[in-house]
Formats: sequence, structure tokens, C-alpha cells
Amino acid sequence: MHTAARITIMLAAALVVAYPIAISSLLLIPDHRLAAVENTGSMEPALRGGDLVLQSTQRTPRVGEIVSVRRKSGSVIHRVAEIAPDGTLQLKGDANPIPDLRPDPPEAVQGTVIQAMPMIGWPILWLHQGSIFVRVLVIAAPFLAAWILIYPRALRADSAIATAA
Repeated sequence: MHTAARITIMLAAALVVAYPIAISSLLLIPDHRLAAVENTGSMEPALRGGDLVLQSTQRTPRVGEIVSVRRKSGSVIHRVAEIAPDGTLQLKGDANPIPDLRPDPPEAVQGTVIQAMPMIGWPILWLHQGSIFVRVLVIAAPFLAAWILIYPRALRADSAIATAA
């Protein structure tokens, strides 16, 4: 195998191994959680589809901050446009012309966004939204990378034993 191809495969394998470790290590930060931004475009340009956000579960949201709320249709990440005296939050996507139709109760808040990591969440989105082929590919990638790295060595070892005999 050529050196350039071998280096490319090794880098790809390192990324496949390092990605889950890096993402998992972020979960060790106390009172924080991760969320992948859906590919709706409602928060562009602040957040784009595939961005991974780190949220604080202990911060009280303020007007202008980005929060994640749980709704019947799933999680939504939008900016706080207004907070009513009763504590309900009026949210609005940055790219949306009008605020969301219904305010959200404070109990629906999952976290306040404190950091966004561009494009890091694409594998997570692919697993959640992709076809079965994409899901199998994302899950099988680490095993395929390991096989590509290990199998040629096994072949060389077998041929060395055969040559020596």
C-alpha cells in the first residue's frame, strides 16, 4: 500500500476513534448536556444544521440567549425573544420572520446554549435522520477502518511465514 494511502487511512481511523471519545468527554462536564442542531435552518446564521451545542442545565435563560426546549414534536433550539411575567418564554428562530406561535413554559427548557461547535454534530444527525444505509455506514465505519489497518498486516505476516518455510 502506498504511503499516502496508508496515512489517509490512519488519519481516518484516528478520527473515527477520536470522535466518540471527544464527544463523550464533553458529557463529563457537570450540569451540561449536548444537543445536535437539526437541519432546519431556523437558527442561521448563529447555528447551522450539524452544529453541536453544549448547554448548561443550571443557567436561567435570559432574553437574547439561545435555549433548547422540549415540545411534543421534539426538541427545538431557538433564541429567547421575550420572557413573560409568569415565566413563559417566547422563542424565535433567528432566520424566522415571526416568533413561535406558542410560548413555552420554563419547565420545558432543557438547557441554555453556552458553546457551539460547527459541523461536529453531523454524524449524530445522520444516525437520527438518515436512511438505514447511512446508519449502518456510520456504525460500521470504525470496524471497517480497523479492518483496513489490521488485515494487510495479517496478510504480510502470513506471506512472511510461507516464505520462511
